[in-house]
Amino acid sequence: MKKVRIIHILFLCVFVGTLIGCSNEHTTVKQKIDQASYVRIYLPSSGISLNMNLSTKQWYGYKWAVKDRLLYTYDGKLEIIS
Repeated sequence: MKKVRIIHILFLCVFVGTLIGCSNEHTTVKQKIDQASYVRIYLPSSGISLNMNLSTKQWYGYKWAVKDRLLYTYDGKLEIIS
């Protein structure tokens, strides 16, 4: 009788754990992006990492930044992006 009670308790614990694990409190990728202040995109083919400030919609990366279709570099060069 005691073994049956232990098996029922273990089954109940597994069942409750499954219900808790299946709750709908998980955040989606879209929710994480909406809450983020910036997004980083890594392009493995070229090895470049791009960053975007989501509040100002500005792109920036290693030694460069883009604002109002102008490319700024740390070397002082300025290029127009079409």
